[in-house]
Amino acid sequence: PSPCARLTATTQVKVKVRGSGVGGGSIPTDAAAVVAFISVKVPAATGFLRVNPVGSGTGSTGSATLNYNASMDGGVTVIAPVNSDDTITVAASSATDVVVDVSGYYQAASTSWAYHYDAAGVRDLKTDAAGHQTEFVYSGEGGLPLLLEQVGVSDTQYLIYGPSGMPIEQISSDGSAVWLHTDQLGSVRMFESQDVVGFGSTVR
Repeated sequence: PSPCARLTATTQVKVKVRGSGVGGGSIPTDAAAVVAFISVKVPAATGFLRVNPVGSGTGSTGSATLNYNASMDGGVTVIAPVNSDDTITVAASSATDVVVDVSGYYQAASTSWAYHYDAAGVRDLKTDAAGHQTEFVYSGEGGLPLLLEQVGVSDTQYLIYGPSGMPIEQISSDGSAVWLHTDQLGSVRMFESQDVVGFGSTVR
């Protein structure tokens, strides 16, 4: 069926999310996964929608699952790997209209690193594929070690912490700053600078 038609029950439909003709060409051809808000509209009955289902029909599992009832008009944000034909696949257990709104993407890592940890299990060294090393300097005050500096070949990054002990800013030796936004566990979920806003480390 056409991606513009109503989704029929247990029928898999491929939706193009990458390359030319998608979002003004803003999703590059080397994007490995997309961030999308997928919503159901006017479902015929209570059911569920699956993204990238494994197996036939709605499959046994997938990248994400949205449960809905017959009166629901809503959706969920998902991270979905892109198929080799530039699409993601959606399937629902009952007939429904589906909207796929792509807002970002992830690219595959272009390099790799090796990490070294000290006797206490704290990361103290990172080495890239070319042999360049970054040393990590910590503060041992207050219990858990806090990373203070990342000393690289050509640059040093300094971390600033807020009153709650969460990292709030990263400053380069040239004075440029990146502001860090963490979740309740202290994991960095968003970063922003004068020119860039991003989520995690690779989505744009």
